[in-house]
Amino acid sequence: MLQKLIGHDLQGLFDQLPLAATLVDEQENLLWVNEKFCTLFGREAKDFADNTFRDLPCDTALTPLGKEPLYYVPPAQGREEHWLRARVDKIEAESGSYEIRYFFEVSDFVQVVSEQMQLNEMLAKKNTVDLVTGLPNRQALWPLLESLVSRSRRYGNDLTIIVMQVGLPEVSKDETGERQRLNALMSVKYFLKDQMRWADIVGRLDGGEFLLALPETPEASSADLIEKIRTGITNIQVTDIAGERQPITAVFGVSAWRKGDDVASLIRRAQEQLPPIVPDDNVRPFRRPR
Repeated sequence: MLQKLIGHDLQGLFDQLPLAATLVDEQENLLWVNEKFCTLFGREAKDFADNTFRDLPCDTALTPLGKEPLYYVPPAQGREEHWLRARVDKIEAESGSYEIRYFFEVSDFVQVVSEQMQLNEMLAKKNTVDLVTGLPNRQALWPLLESLVSRSRRYGNDLTIIVMQVGLPEVSKDETGERQRLNALMSVKYFLKDQMRWADIVGRLDGGEFLLALPETPEASSADLIEKIRTGITNIQVTDIAGERQPITAVFGVSAWRKGDDVASLIRRAQEQLPPIVPDDNVRPFRRPR
């Protein structure tokens, strides 16, 4: 069917589509683009000649909308910022396989979701669950830790507290950077849950501070877990302000229960042991003033 359409006819059909669309071959070469596609990227059709889909000035990103990646088109001269969801229709022809890719504008929806996540984070102080990560927050952690401290006082059980401070490369200060920050926190949460025993407690204190409580564990035995987390967390990466993928980093403070300790002194001693996040000025900790 494609072979029966001359270029002018095919371009006319594309331009009548209500969405931005492009036709690509198996090598992702851009064969056709419609007017809405040109408007989206602030270019003319001739500017896409000899381009592949990978040459387009857009990035894929996981967003709060779910696991399906969206396409992010950053603002530039002649175009605004766009968040897009793609739909792909495959076409088989005698000359090969092709795809028509349609792009749906979802920028307003992404904006609403982002604002909701920021609001949830502010409301977390009034709840027992951190609304960004779903982990116990400071208010919820306190009674849990008091119970563990009480057991240590009564029976002399070991109890180790780890405070982990997360930092990430400098990201943009716009909504895209904020979304990266929130997504990074979620990734850290899932990673930590995978490393912990069923009896351990994982919670989020403030900003990028996470608390790990290890009952029946002496301080020396926590070293292996810390090293495992320190190494594994670098697999979580974000796009820095220069557009390069960089790993998240973490530093740790540890304290073990001593006679006379309460929850506040345990946490304070662990926080006092936190070293600088990294010596690199490009890394910004999440830490907030206390």
